[in-house]
Amino acid sequence: MTAYDLHVTEADPARVVTVLPGSGYTAMGPLLWYARSALRDLGWTVRTLEWAARPSFGSARETYAEILDGRGAPGEDALHLVVAKSLGTLAMPMAVRLGLPGVWLTPVLTSEQAPDVRETAAELDEDHLLIGGTADPCGTASSRTARRPTSSRWRTPTTASRCRAPGPRTSRSSMRSSARSRSSRVRSARSDGRPG
Repeated sequence: MTAYDLHVTEADPARVVTVLPGSGYTAMGPLLWYARSALRDLGWTVRTLEWAARPSFGSARETYAEILDGRGAPGEDALHLVVAKSLGTLAMPMAVRLGLPGVWLTPVLTSEQAPDVRETAAELDEDHLLIGGTADPCGTASSRTARRPTSSRWRTPTTASRCRAPGPRTSRSSMRSSARSRSSRVRSARSDGRPG
């Protein structure tokens, strides 16, 4: 199994989100950064996976099983949401079996190593949101997955796997700087007794 770290920001133990990034798109990328930041600000406990090296599909699946259903997984009484991007969507079949709702960003639908993801995506219900782009070579099957009208699916013809709008790119270092600045303002506001 590929080495990883699971970073946990403790908050409400009854509302837990597990963030599973892709292998080349970390949780610092805007899709996952904003999702986890918003949920953290709403008081959710946030669990974020960080890979030490690029995992194989098999190693990723083992890791997701450990994180979602193994020792240290949220209790059965918790609302446990999964937010996954690209390689992280390999966890979709397991999450569905466990009854966990999910947000699946640019899912791996066309890989020969992930037919179970494609089959599961076709059967998602209203507890799931599937977002993909037709320009993404791993997600072009998304137009063929809409068998159940109860799940939410969103596709855009111009979005590639990074799901960013055309225009100037924001560097990771400037996102980190912005996050540190915001975090400092929140800590400062809380120490003054003002709400964060």
